[in-house]
Amino acid sequence: MKKLSVMLLVTVVALLSVVSATMAYFTDSVSSDNNVIVSGNIRINQKEQQRVTAADGSFTGSLTEFAQNQLTKPVVNLDSCGYCSFTVDGHTVSLRNAEGNGYMDKIVNVENAGTNPAYIRTFIALPTSGYKSSSPLDDNWLHWDAVYGDDSWSWGKPVTAADGTVSAQSWPATADGWNMLDDVVINGVEYDIYIATYTDMLPAGEISLPSMVGFYIDSKVGNDASHRYLYKDSAGQMVYLDGISPVQILVATQAVQTTTFTDPWTALDTAFGATTAANNPWTNDNTYFGR
Repeated sequence: MKKLSVMLLVTVVALLSVVSATMAYFTDSVSSDNNVIVSGNIRINQKEQQRVTAADGSFTGSLTEFAQNQLTKPVVNLDSCGYCSFTVDGHTVSLRNAEGNGYMDKIVNVENAGTNPAYIRTFIALPTSGYKSSSPLDDNWLHWDAVYGDDSWSWGKPVTAADGTVSAQSWPATADGWNMLDDVVINGVEYDIYIATYTDMLPAGEISLPSMVGFYIDSKVGNDASHRYLYKDSAGQMVYLDGISPVQILVATQAVQTTTFTDPWTALDTAFGATTAANNPWTNDNTYFGR
């Protein structure tokens, strides 16, 4: 009988621990600062960097903070530039070896600067100027380089198995496979918002692989007699790029503590709500997702 009492006590303590952890999760506040939205006892930094070039335009091998308000212009000789291996915060990535030809570095990753592991997802909003762009692989006036083909970031919609397990979709080969929001209006400009979810928890003190590394304006972008920017796509359609000067690519990251959750999709949706045109970092009235 004494042995049974001890076992019962242990069971009660275990149950109380679970309840306590759950309550702690939901009583932590949601806060927003510098394009970072967090819930729980965590601290992350969204990093945006670019390569440092020497006087002759060659890359030095080091990185610096991404410079805002840079002059952007249509790219030239992109096909001849090739790629180079570059080390970004301990990760080896492939970057375009495009020096001075209009290609722009925008290397985005996330640092867990706190003491607890975190689930994270990064939102990348690209202006479409009314042009239907359901995939970065489509013909468009603005191109960007995402990091995929690696298990670290999932760009696809999450998949729920029959047993309720949520996991990453394989690399989306079609437009319908992307986890994205089409044609969301932000400050009067239409954007496509791509959602990249880190498939595992990001340990304390570590920095993620980049999600995005750069972008460029298509070489076919020009202007007409009225000085309106335009683009002629592969179908011969003239697309006017009204309202895109300056070009603004918006980036924001959400993070939540991992307590009580086994996958990042469930954890992030529970903390911030499912992503929709009305519930994302730039269109929510409170600048962060509501629970």
